[in-house]
Amino acid sequence: MALDSKSTVLINGAAGGVGHLALQLAKWKGARVIAVASGAHETFLRELGADEFIDYTKERPEEVVRDVDLVLDTVGGPDSRRFLRTLKRGGSLYPVYFGQFDDEENAKLGVTVTAVSVRSSGAQLAELQSLVDAGKIRVAIDSRFPLADARAAHERVARGAYPGQGRAHGRLGKSRFTDASGGRPQGAGGLRDADAETWGRLAIRWS
Repeated sequence: MALDSKSTVLINGAAGGVGHLALQLAKWKGARVIAVASGAHETFLRELGADEFIDYTKERPEEVVRDVDLVLDTVGGPDSRRFLRTLKRGGSLYPVYFGQFDDEENAKLGVTVTAVSVRSSGAQLAELQSLVDAGKIRVAIDSRFPLADARAAHERVARGAYPGQGRAHGRLGKSRFTDASGGRPQGAGGLRDADAETWGRLAIRWS
């Protein structure tokens, strides 16, 4: 879905690893962004550019928001359908973890529900790298763990309630950025191993 200054985007789970990057990308495209997270993350999300903030522990976004163009639900699951009522006709809902939806209900509301399918894209990774290098996208890291403590890092992620993501670091060998065809992406030549630490949370395959 194309975004511009006339677009309004609601991001549920905006303080997470996917959500905080999506917020910044939507702002980069000029959209107005409504961020949904717990109150502890409001300052963090405002700093990233959120125009409005909803503390889901105090009010339900589907009860107070209407006429948005796009909902990105990074929490997903069966509860995603509650966001249908927030969309304007012609709007789109993207649940990261797909739930159950009624095609007839979607058609009646005039909205589209699309599952998010992720595959590697060298061109997109190169563009994201340029945005990070230019300071337009900030990758928030909540905590760092040595590779030997990878289990603790996963347990930290499982507990939730943290901004951005944790990161395990160590010598994993040479990184490979591959496009959908399995080859090295065009235009991304020379991405350094240090860059791989940044992208390790996004879609990097290590060899």
